[in-house]
Amino acid sequence: MHISTINFCGQTKHLRGHGSTKSERYKDLGVELKAACLARREGINAPNYQALPFVHGRELGVKYTIEGEPANFENNPITKEHIENLLQNFYLMDKMGLYHRNLSLPNIFYSENGKVEIGSMREAAKYIQENDGFSLKNSEMLSFIMPSNAEAFETQSLCRYLSRIEEDDKKDELIRTYLKEKSDYHKFRADFLRAKGFKDTDRAVLFETAQSEVFKAPSDDIVNYTEWKLEAIRTRKNATIMWHKANGCLDGKINPTERFASVVMMLNVLKNTISLRDNAALLSENATSLAERQYFAFEKELLDLWVDNIYGDTRRGGEDNFCNKDFANGKGLFLGRAEDRELFDELYREIDPKSPAQEAEKSIDAVIEYYKNLIADWTPEENQEYKMHYLKQTVSV
Repeated sequence: MHISTINFCGQTKHLRGHGSTKSERYKDLGVELKAACLARREGINAPNYQALPFVHGRELGVKYTIEGEPANFENNPITKEHIENLLQNFYLMDKMGLYHRNLSLPNIFYSENGKVEIGSMREAAKYIQENDGFSLKNSEMLSFIMPSNAEAFETQSLCRYLSRIEEDDKKDELIRTYLKEKSDYHKFRADFLRAKGFKDTDRAVLFETAQSEVFKAPSDDIVNYTEWKLEAIRTRKNATIMWHKANGCLDGKINPTERFASVVMMLNVLKNTISLRDNAALLSENATSLAERQYFAFEKELLDLWVDNIYGDTRRGGEDNFCNKDFANGKGLFLGRAEDRELFDELYREIDPKSPAQEAEKSIDAVIEYYKNLIADWTPEENQEYKMHYLKQTVSV
């Protein structure tokens, strides 16, 4: 495989380390420099931090130059050549046992002639093979699947890029192009696994082989499913970001109403993911080719895991809004009284995430309606009243 290397000669950037103390920032800076150097040594297009150091205030950093900009559909669109080069870089990272945890839009630079640069290499986690599986702390991935940087790109970057394309035919065209280019990526991964001692009958190899086959000339079922899956990923990420932002994790500003709303959004994500899982299950039985049936069977298994995770996360978030004594530096957040929380728990237990989508949707909608009514009645004054109610209960107990 050939990788188009980049001679960085564009805009000047400044890199400094992250951390609360100077020593932590120096250490972080050193980790990034080392990670990028190791990546470039393997042929990966990571930043070349070889320019002279600079001093920002009293702290050391490095200057470097880049060619390219983050993807933008209107001004700097992702092309077929970019996709080919990205997947080649991702395959090299896979071979190194690296899984990048931040392949978001701002961390990938696209320039002319299909060239790409992948930044923030210090956020690439090392994983190892363990028997017939892989060690990586990723609760969203089945253990037998070899961690994939293409999958990380899809969940962290591609889903957001696609959401900004208004024309359906343009979106469809990009997905088809991406999947076609991805066919060889999965073929190379299957061959790599065999070279590592995996058998053709091992699930890791079967999954890569199935993807390679169905992506060669993706059917409408494959393209539509991919689009729905990426949209489900994007909306789930939006709900998670809203939750963390409402807690002040991103900007220090606390917003109870957004925290409440994020639970409702996550309940809708649960509905959509169950529907997507049922669609994968149906296609695993009725798809025209054996490869597609195998592919959708694997996807159904993956979505079972996602549904379980979303179900648990949403329940914990929904309950936590009722009596969170630590919220807002001890002021507390109380969406309702103890009996309101008990009714929420009762309604939530009626949701069977393993049931068909039509059945699950009714139970989820009942929870959404109840939760929205509580939100509509909530005010800061009511919050204080609910807080006193909980305090009285605690004292009486």
